[in-house]
Amino acid sequence: MSLQQEVKYIENVIELQRISAKGNAFINFDIEGYIGTQKIAALLFIAFVENAFKHGVWNDVKSPIQINLEASNDNIHFSIRNKKNNDQKDKTGGIGLTNVSRRLELIYPGKHQLDISNGAEFYTVNLKLQLI
Repeated sequence: MSLQQEVKYIENVIELQRISAKGNAFINFDIEGYIGTQKIAALLFIAFVENAFKHGVWNDVKSPIQINLEASNDNIHFSIRNKKNNDQKDKTGGIGLTNVSRRLELIYPGKHQLDISNGAEFYTVNLKLQLI
């Protein structure tokens, strides 16, 4: 999948979240650099975006979900930060992030760095990919 297609998919998912929240979803998606035909694994970033919606606070104007994507021909840096929803009743953990981590190991061995910070108030993901 091209990076451009992945970005479009993320934008569509964000727009659907905004529609379902009737305009009460606060999400910033900032893009820097060259977004084009770079090839990446399909739907690589979406698990992180969906986790932010499922487990995070997205209706607080003071703490919007912040998604950043910086890209060049050779490298991609994707990050997402969301305020944690401490009122969430579903405390069971899924396998989404485990699957993403495993996919990264298989598809980008030695060419990725995934850092996840599960702080008291915020959840942050930083993913760096080396494409070449």
